[in-house]
Amino acid sequence: MFLARPLAGQPVISSSQLPSNGDTFFMAVDKLPAGIRVLAPGPNQRWDFTSLMAPFSRQYVWRSESKGKPGAQYLITQTESLSEARFLRTSSEIKLYETYGQDPFGLSRKSRMVYSPALTTLKLPLRYQDHSIHRSNLTVTVAAGDLSNLFLRKLPFQPDSIRLKVAIERRTEADAWGKLIIPGGIYDVVRQKQTETRTIQMEARVGQRKWQNITAISPMSDLFPNPNSLVYTFFSNNALEPIAIVTIAPRDQSAEKVEFRVTDSQELPMLTSMKADLFAFPNPAIVNVRFEFFNLPAGDYELSIYNLLGVPIIKKRYFISGNRTEKMDISELRKGTYLYALKDDRGNTLTTKRLIVIRP
Repeated sequence: MFLARPLAGQPVISSSQLPSNGDTFFMAVDKLPAGIRVLAPGPNQRWDFTSLMAPFSRQYVWRSESKGKPGAQYLITQTESLSEARFLRTSSEIKLYETYGQDPFGLSRKSRMVYSPALTTLKLPLRYQDHSIHRSNLTVTVAAGDLSNLFLRKLPFQPDSIRLKVAIERRTEADAWGKLIIPGGIYDVVRQKQTETRTIQMEARVGQRKWQNITAISPMSDLFPNPNSLVYTFFSNNALEPIAIVTIAPRDQSAEKVEFRVTDSQELPMLTSMKADLFAFPNPAIVNVRFEFFNLPAGDYELSIYNLLGVPIIKKRYFISGNRTEKMDISELRKGTYLYALKDDRGNTLTTKRLIVIRP
């Protein structure tokens, strides 16, 4: 009996887990994670993430660029928002050096950011209690026409362009190890805690004048309320991709978003389009349903649920910019088939889909 009992062993994530050209994997995102607890640091822990759910998965493809350096490989993959990220891969590290997509500062929908020097995102082998500090800088320039009206109204004057100069300090520590359970699998993992601090300087330009530093006269805490971040990433020797990535909400230190690995056994459709859309899940639904708003231009929207005769049963209004997830109680709806539709502020119907309500 003693020999048959598995002994707890501390995993070490080896450098063979670095992705290479051609590697493809799938991840899903739960933006309303329920019951997810990131416990205190320490060895031999157990994390139960089986409550995670998502309406679709995203495909991540690593591929080489034509350019490169001796002993290094340039790789490109897609981020959560289906934009591109470029990495520099060595025999033991992956470093982020450029991204194109929705920026993390809320300036605009699309921005190109270059990290100088390239920012280390993963260094292997990874052992429990390994720790490191990495620093980088990036510059983001956005024309006023690409800025949201909400952002522009907060500025002390109306510029033609805005430029952010951001100094980044990223501290990582492998602070725990144990077993992680997600939908579709159980993994021996090492958990890495990542604390990122960003110091932001904002500059503005009007016409052909030189860039002016407007940090001191701008409401920086209002414009960038959460410049820093705390993320826990779970790595395993049984997968090239992270098993789970937990983003912590700054307001109450709860799990704000969880990205998790999707296996072939899970029946999640793959998101393949950047088109603005709306998804309901789970579908069929029993008591609660989540609506995932995807890639919507900033504005007011109306979400409606109709019966098959076209009579509206529920109507909700939301301000949405990009992506958002909302949870709705449908316990008062009778068992049956309904339609849900999304309209913009001009009354145009963007999508209409079917929702099935079941009762146990």
